[in-house]
Amino acid sequence: MTAAPLAQPVRQDPTDLLSVEGLEVSFATARGWMRVVEDVSFTVAPRETLGLVGESGCGKTVSSLAVIGLVSKRGGRVRARSLRFEGRDLDAMDAGQMRRVRGRGSR
Repeated sequence: MTAAPLAQPVRQDPTDLLSVEGLEVSFATARGWMRVVEDVSFTVAPRETLGLVGESGCGKTVSSLAVIGLVSKRGGRVRARSLRFEGRDLDAMDAGQMRRVRGRGSR
């Protein structure tokens, strides 16, 4: 089961802590690429909490791992219209920059 695409675009605010738009995650299988997360979008403002809720196997963990760059490049593929943390494009960051974002003192 996949989520229906959002009817409205996610609000774009440069002050958002995290903004994810159109996240898709696929994994390589013997039969080709299998999409396991499709069109996930959300924002988190500073001092706001977001909870991902759903049944087992619906993609909560895979979505989170994809956003922070921990889906294997060899077996997985992550695409998104936009992945931004504190206004910075997560897709454009190299491995060292991503480690700093994920670790302590990410600012």
